[in-house]
Amino acid sequence: MNPWTIGKSEVLYAVSVIVASMLVGALLAIGFSLLAPLKPPPPTEAESGQVPEQLAAEPEPERTADDGSPQPAPSVVLQDEAEPSNRPHNNQADPQQGDSASNRWDPITIFTGVLTIVALFQLRLLFKQSGIMRNEMEATRVAADAAKETVEQMRLEQRAWVAFLQPELAAPKVGTQINCNVVVKNTGATPAFVERQRTGIFLRPRHVSDLTDDFLDVVEAMYSDEPFYEQALPPGNMTHQFGGPQGDELTPDQAEQIEKERLTIVVIGIFVYRDIFDVKHGSVCCFKYRHAANRFLTHRKYNYMT
Repeated sequence: MNPWTIGKSEVLYAVSVIVASMLVGALLAIGFSLLAPLKPPPPTEAESGQVPEQLAAEPEPERTADDGSPQPAPSVVLQDEAEPSNRPHNNQADPQQGDSASNRWDPITIFTGVLTIVALFQLRLLFKQSGIMRNEMEATRVAADAAKETVEQMRLEQRAWVAFLQPELAAPKVGTQINCNVVVKNTGATPAFVERQRTGIFLRPRHVSDLTDDFLDVVEAMYSDEPFYEQALPPGNMTHQFGGPQGDELTPDQAEQIEKERLTIVVIGIFVYRDIFDVKHGSVCCFKYRHAANRFLTHRKYNYMT
């Protein structure tokens, strides 16, 4: 699992956190803007003591005495613009005060800073919570797998297991059918409910290896019969037999070939059942008869249980 993968719920949570952060930042910005003092308006020319350019440019009318002779204009001392006046005006704002007022925090700056801090904090919290959720989900999955394995192990211990034992073969006689019964036993802890069973008896060369066609014949014959639904095979030492005479009557030549072990009797058995959990299972057997040992040998390729 990718540790950086974020689910749909986590994305929705992040969006809601960002929206809430924006609302908080907006409220803080409004509050700071209300609490911040207003800047004073710039002073007028009259308050600053400056003479308008039009008035300064107009020439003063010439003055005459009573007898008509011209009089000199009164002397006016103009202050040099380059030399600052040492007399402070009461209405003129102090430059230092203006600079300090302009350096106050702007509401937009406050809002951006608060939003950035809150967003970073919430992003860190989001990844932390997502990691915790992933750890919890992984722990839940491990616990579920362990519980599933426990249930499966209990089912295996409590289910029925049907295995084949050595077949019972009557001595082959000329002019009669080969008579053989297969034997099964429930080695499990609970009953097995028989659903289908079938045997097949064939005369095949001793070193035969491929019995697929014979198995298909047995399976086809088995499913042509009516299934059993009420017969139960309890666990324990009780055995169950089925089969009987099958095939054509044994000829003298076939009997001789069996004694010389050029032919062998192949017995195939299929047993289908259900356990107490209503799960279908099957057991398959395949035996080859050895006349010299008067016993059956297991054909490993065609023996299995489900």
